[in-house]
Amino acid sequence: MYSRSFNNMYILGNINYFSLEGLPWLLLAWFSVYTFRSLATFIHEMGHLIPALLFTQGPILINVGGEPYFKSKIGRCEFNISFYSPLAGYVSFNDQELTLLKKVSILLAGPVLSLLIVFITPVIIFRCALYTWIEVLLVGFFCSNLICFLRSILPLNLRDNKSFSKGVPSDSLQIINLLKSNSDGK
Repeated sequence: MYSRSFNNMYILGNINYFSLEGLPWLLLAWFSVYTFRSLATFIHEMGHLIPALLFTQGPILINVGGEPYFKSKIGRCEFNISFYSPLAGYVSFNDQELTLLKKVSILLAGPVLSLLIVFITPVIIFRCALYTWIEVLLVGFFCSNLICFLRSILPLNLRDNKSFSKGVPSDSLQIINLLKSNSDGK
């Protein structure tokens, strides 16, 4: 099946990605998954930031991508952004005064925002008449956010770093550890 144009717009689902015509679009989709990984991580971390702003009083650090190339401070939020390690990100704040429910809410907000993007992006793709290149970029954006969501909900240790020699715990693993420590009376 080949792409059909309608007033210089392409109709969704008419690209055979496994043909010579579709090969450039397939390569663009893979490239966009790679390039949107930092943006997907940033969106995910913004999910954590929103309830952290509501529940905490002190400074909040938002780090995406490891060692920062770009630093900015807005209010009590400090943003450190890099493209070095696009899957790495965290929001840091003082949580000693927070209840268990508030801590869990902050941890859940990142995956919830990623999941929201995962649901909204296909609606945009299927409901809007888009140029093929925009559609393909949105597919990559969707996949990047889906990867970010799945990495956060699977209870496992992610890549290790200086602070976590066994690997950074995913959001769901952090929630499980919080609930375990709370049930143990700690």
